[in-house]
Amino acid sequence: MRMTQYRLVFRGSVQGVGFRENFRQIAKREGIKGWIRNLKDNQVEAVVQVENLEAFIDKLRHEQFFRGMQDLQQEEQHEEAFSGFEIRY
Repeated sequence: MRMTQYRLVFRGSVQGVGFRENFRQIAKREGIKGWIRNLKDNQVEAVVQVENLEAFIDKLRHEQFFRGMQDLQQEEQHEEAFSGFEIRY
């Protein structure tokens, strides 16, 4: 199983709606490692290590908290070592 690391940036109604906590819960349930945080410009940034990014995003799209997301940027990154999934402040 090959995990790839991605940086994701979410735009839209993604702050103040439980986006980070819900994302963290799903990531933990799916065995995904990384982190998520709010950005000062009302976007949310996440770094995830996942085998199939599209399948993970499809799972998120079915969740109520994800419906305010209007745009998603993604880029592959060099892998870091993560022990779990956390919310960063």
